[in-house]
Amino acid sequence: LPEPGTILALIGDSGAGKSLALEALARRRGATIAKPLTCQQLGRPVLDLFDPALPAARVLRLLAAAGLADATLWTRNANTLSQGERHRLELALALAGAVPESTLILDEFDAHLDFTTALALACSLRKLAFRQCLRLVVSTHRPELLPALGPGRVIEISSGQAQPRPELIVAKA
Repeated sequence: LPEPGTILALIGDSGAGKSLALEALARRRGATIAKPLTCQQLGRPVLDLFDPALPAARVLRLLAAAGLADATLWTRNANTLSQGERHRLELALALAGAVPESTLILDEFDAHLDFTTALALACSLRKLAFRQCLRLVVSTHRPELLPALGPGRVIEISSGQAQPRPELIVAKA
């Protein structure tokens, strides 16, 4: 697992085994995997999906960090969001439940996102991991996002085999 405040990135082609590796990690280490929205959640407004005990300012910061800063989205039902917006909402909900030093797993954090949006989300995740002292484990099939993500470790999954890839770690400025 990564140290608190850092990211471990799993990279590899689609179907290489990243999701299976993340599920095994979650079972062994008690980590939380960001979950898809349920049918019941899809029929509710975005803001109503967050714990009412959370301060509104924190909810809005998490939504913005996940790339959902457009206030017109917040009162819409989740089922009216695009696939990419739903995926980012799932990330915001997972981050809302994370506590310092916990481990959060984000499988294909960049799914359904264009490159620019994925890049911005990668930067936000790096900052959130540091600020909230979280251990983030993320997977992606897009190694070009690694510089923005700034992982402390990179592991490549290929044909079900894991291989450390220290040469893909880019020093942060």
